[in-house]
Amino acid sequence: MISDYDDFVMDEDEIFESDSEDDDKWERVYDGRFWEPEPDGSVTLRQWDMFIDKASFLDVVRDYMVQEGIYMRYLKNEPTRYTGKCEGKSCDWRIHASLMPDGVTFQVKTIKGKHSCKRLLDNPAATYSWIARKLFDIVRAEPNISVKGISKILMTKYNLHKNANTIWRAKVKILGLVKGKHEEGFTLLAKYTEMIKASNPGSTCFIKWNEPICEGIRPVFCRMFMCFNACKEGFLSGCRRFIGVDGTHLKGVYKGVLLTAMGIDAQNHCFPLAYSIVAVENKENWAYFFSSLRAIIRDDLAGQYTFISDRCKVFL
Repeated sequence: MISDYDDFVMDEDEIFESDSEDDDKWERVYDGRFWEPEPDGSVTLRQWDMFIDKASFLDVVRDYMVQEGIYMRYLKNEPTRYTGKCEGKSCDWRIHASLMPDGVTFQVKTIKGKHSCKRLLDNPAATYSWIARKLFDIVRAEPNISVKGISKILMTKYNLHKNANTIWRAKVKILGLVKGKHEEGFTLLAKYTEMIKASNPGSTCFIKWNEPICEGIRPVFCRMFMCFNACKEGFLSGCRRFIGVDGTHLKGVYKGVLLTAMGIDAQNHCFPLAYSIVAVENKENWAYFFSSLRAIIRDDLAGQYTFISDRCKVFL
């Protein structure tokens, strides 16, 4: 079966390799059009359709597979040519496209057969990257949309059913493009702390970095402590000598633990004092948090403070 397709590919590519001056043949090759979607947005593939490059051709082929509910395996996928066949056992639909003499433009040379396979609801062609590309504007406009909400849109708009993990990865990719990636945020931490100190004089901010293993690698974030000056002054001047401390696990990409210190004001309301972000809740990180907290209230050490916690084992 595959050898037949090899002959099929050779025949198509001979159009460009032949030295024949058959004008009709060349007119047929160049009598194409650059592909455009239909007025209703649907995808139609025709013989002699041209694409600005191979990547554009493959994007349109993927859109076509999702639209038609089929999945195509490639028989040839090289920089200069592509041959694909519908994966359905009883389906003989196939397509061949190759590079034009300009070395960039890709053109459909042959489309044969008709689809006779059943529609795929969970189409492998609809990867999380494809979903991210198609739903980018929707998620950007509504970043808090749920995975279930995206799933309904896929079913309504594309007649697709994808698992929650694939949809979640697509959403994460879109938000990364819109808001930036978490990795990029860590590189801005040092600048962020300096901006806090400049815009909020008197604020306290400490960051500890792990030294890189070898040269040429950036330091790795270890932990940080933050206390805004307004919180410090408000606590020292208007709150009781009472501090509640606790930690909670973060559920972002890089996990970690958020350590907090809260006071109580004259109306028995919680008053935020300071917080710290650490990797795990252990004695070392709690010692770091309390030593940083001591630096905040060092001007009032003569007073007696009462601390309350949830009886965490690291305190015992």
